[in-house]
Amino acid sequence: MHQITQVSSSYDCYAQLSFNGPLHSGLLLAARWHHGHFRDTTADLPASLPYLSQLLATAAIALDHGASEDEAIAALLHSAPTDGPQQSKQNQEALRGEMLNQFGLRVTVLVDDLTGMRQATALRQINSLSASSLLMVAADHLAHNRYLLSELLQLPAEQRQDYFAHLGSAALATLRHQQAVADQLAASPAVSERPRLISLLQQLSQSVDALALACGIDPEQLREGPPFNL
Repeated sequence: MHQITQVSSSYDCYAQLSFNGPLHSGLLLAARWHHGHFRDTTADLPASLPYLSQLLATAAIALDHGASEDEAIAALLHSAPTDGPQQSKQNQEALRGEMLNQFGLRVTVLVDDLTGMRQATALRQINSLSASSLLMVAADHLAHNRYLLSELLQLPAEQRQDYFAHLGSAALATLRHQQAVADQLAASPAVSERPRLISLLQQLSQSVDALALACGIDPEQLREGPPFNL
């Protein structure tokens, strides 16, 4: 009985959510900023799946693991600094200013952290991230991996590694980086502040294994070779 009460209490933050308030406004803003933005698809199929699906998936995963309203809003807006300028025809500073004015500093800082995680030196930054930012990064990666797996499984097994070339990198190198991110996130001392992060990070690591197996790669290979520069 104690265990059930403990699990239920981890969702107490949802009592404060207002789906007609800031979260709803965040969704509308994300839809506006990413209008006409589509996801990569397998082979040469025309892009038809709105990129908004990645943002919704990230927010849903974050909420499933105890995200607050600010964190859920940040999950919806996290691609704006990198993808928003091209789609919205506003520069990055204008987008950030609109976000800051409408949702405040906490949401904006969380989005800044996710933007930083897309840079080449991102692995070095993980240990300095807050528990909130760890939640955002892990949710984003898990949502992406799930989508990527659904794309790969539509292809014949012998074509799956080639799909990564379509995305701009080799399968093994991409998956090794994904595994390094998952391992570094799990090693962060801030994980202990958010118990549900442990479950999320386990799922993230499992998603990388599933991608490797789908490509005919032994997951153990992902931790072989020279370490990434952290």
